[in-house]
Amino acid sequence: MNRDWLNRLLLSFIPGELKCCLYCGKQLSEDTSKKGKSWCCSDHAEKLRVRRHSQSVEFQKSQRKYRLTDKRKKTHLRYWRSEKGKFIKLKYHWKRKTNISLVRHLFSWDEWKNLLEQTKGICPSCKKDVGITNLTLDHIIPLSQAKKGQIYRIADVQPLCRSCNSKKGKNSVNYMLEGVVVVENN
Repeated sequence: MNRDWLNRLLLSFIPGELKCCLYCGKQLSEDTSKKGKSWCCSDHAEKLRVRRHSQSVEFQKSQRKYRLTDKRKKTHLRYWRSEKGKFIKLKYHWKRKTNISLVRHLFSWDEWKNLLEQTKGICPSCKKDVGITNLTLDHIIPLSQAKKGQIYRIADVQPLCRSCNSKKGKNSVNYMLEGVVVVENN
């Protein structure tokens, strides 16, 4: 690594020091150095912005091209049919089964049917009419985040369509309230 470049980088962190471009060493003007966000002169900033943008556009095009072909589908199927894929699938299956066995559901089938009928077949998340039979049980606090022995009551579950349920992932989101409450678990 160029030692001069490293010195310029270290000086840029010291408050009150004159700021200079990390790439060419040119001293930055007073207005840009006061902002504290400038790491390089305007010439290099524009070059970097264009390079980052072109890389992201190229990446998106390559991903789109790959997604549209059958190659991705075949590769995916080949993986899940391989020994490693079968093992991973089985591991996830047993992990989920264990998570389900560690929690308890304290609501009856009638309570769940009443909750489904309240939605009238409309998904609370995407507001699409998918029908009562296509709504799935979603845990507001996901099973992966649940503590051992946690008890789920009827207020802790919600009916969502299959796509919204999988999009929600490990986030805790209650769509049944009037104002949607989102709690992200990282």
